[in-house]
Amino acid sequence: MSSVSFSMSGIGAALGRICLDNVACAERLGLSEDWMRRRIGIDRRFLLGEGETLLELATRAADAAMTRAGRTSVDAIVATTLTDADKSSTLASRIGSALGLKPALATDLQAGHASFPAALLSGIGLLGVGMNSVLVVSADSLGTAAVGTEPDTALIFSDGAGAALIERDGPANYRIHAIDGGVDASRAGLFAVRAREDAPDAAHRVHMRGQALFKFVVEHTVETLSSLCQRSGRHIDDIDCVVPHQSSTRMLDVIRERAGVKAERWLTNVASIGNAGTASIPIALAGSYGARALPSSLALVSAGAGLSWLGLLMSSIAAPEEA
Repeated sequence: MSSVSFSMSGIGAALGRICLDNVACAERLGLSEDWMRRRIGIDRRFLLGEGETLLELATRAADAAMTRAGRTSVDAIVATTLTDADKSSTLASRIGSALGLKPALATDLQAGHASFPAALLSGIGLLGVGMNSVLVVSADSLGTAAVGTEPDTALIFSDGAGAALIERDGPANYRIHAIDGGVDASRAGLFAVRAREDAPDAAHRVHMRGQALFKFVVEHTVETLSSLCQRSGRHIDDIDCVVPHQSSTRMLDVIRERAGVKAERWLTNVASIGNAGTASIPIALAGSYGARALPSSLALVSAGAGLSWLGLLMSSIAAPEEA
């Protein structure tokens, strides 16, 4: 589909300093560990520590990606977030400043929970018009924002960031073979994140209509995976690894079963990490592939806040000198 080839040269992640396991949450909220395990399906979640900021998380993840790629400069930074309270400048520009980078472009992109795949596509587009390297960073503090909400909401989310450095020429080249996505703004109220100053109390900072959102995410993730296969002429078993938005254990189990993805090809870490919003996909990638090569074919698919959905299928191609 795309004539632009790219290399995902470095992947990094960062999590909030405070780790809350189910034992700690059970004591704090007066709930049983068994209830949390059955209802939530998440064993640990991470929150910002005292004095820790979203920018620090984003910078740590970005630095890890840069270090793994062995790079000290980039042409552009594209950042995504649902929870940045600082509107004085873009998160991307502040990441660049914190790392001492001087990119030609530093911009934020907002596409709900489809933001990381959308930012990755934006970065690939920049490579196609002459840039050599783009740092894509997603960061969210939904865990902190959800403190004080209903347990079904508060116990799902984490604070985290993930980053990927993509290059026009690198150790492994990929090409996008299929894209599918969309948005239904009329239903955006199913998931809402408000700044502290806009929320009447803590319980209103993250609002989620669970059952309706569950149905939306499941249906659109399954349909998107099916469309990616159809558009690329592939069967779901031809894709080496599928990385969904890390929504919740129960939701991901239903999606995998309906989409027909084998367990060994389904990359999830939500049980041990929690749902880190727009950062969930790069955090999952960093956990499994941060220090080793990506698989030959990879599908990234996300649905949720927005209400948006987006999937992309990328496959490795021969290096230019071998083509």
